[in-house]
Amino acid sequence: MAKEGANEIELASEAVLLDPRRAMVWAARKTVVIADPHIGKDDTFRRAGIPVPPNIAAADFDRLSELLTDHAAERLVVLGDFFHAKQYADDQSLSLLADWRSRFTTLEVLIVRGNHDWHAGPPPSELGLISVDEPHADGPFVYRHFPEDTTAKPGDHHALAGHLHPGVTVTLGCHNAKRVPCFHLTPRQSILPAFGRFTGTSRIQPSPGDRVFAVGRDRVIPLPATAMV
Repeated sequence: MAKEGANEIELASEAVLLDPRRAMVWAARKTVVIADPHIGKDDTFRRAGIPVPPNIAAADFDRLSELLTDHAAERLVVLGDFFHAKQYADDQSLSLLADWRSRFTTLEVLIVRGNHDWHAGPPPSELGLISVDEPHADGPFVYRHFPEDTTAKPGDHHALAGHLHPGVTVTLGCHNAKRVPCFHLTPRQSILPAFGRFTGTSRIQPSPGDRVFAVGRDRVIPLPATAMV
């Protein structure tokens, strides 16, 4: 049964939950899937002298901890851009990451390398995080960072990807609209919203047959085409 505010759907004959905390949950495998947390982006901005609000990273880690606990997850899959940039010893995000890992020591963490990860370098080895290249197969799914060209060739899998930070502009009433993150699902691929809140969104252009689920404050909402502008 779907958690309150989540939306239960079927992908590749598997039941998954779209959670409003910007995650996909594969309950049968006790797996939480997220994309693009961009850990340390706030540290990077501060080093460049750009003021950013405090506690951004701490709030993301709190949300992740809540997700994993609520769904009794035994595995976390990150679809790339785990780190935003190279980490430094005095970065707040590294301390928060170490503290988070100390509370989830038995959790398997699989990171699909994204473009930011290649520049940032691997996470500290003592954290026991596993980094792999894309594509990484897992049952009927293939984990990627970059969305694949599903028009190029047929496939017998369903790809889960990130990178694009998908968002959609929805109408909220007369002369009122707002851009929100979304899940963009095509028949052969699902693109997840960026997990990190300090990331922004990129407007999607759905094709006929696609499904779009907007991420609200506390729920995931399937959108009809008429709600998108």
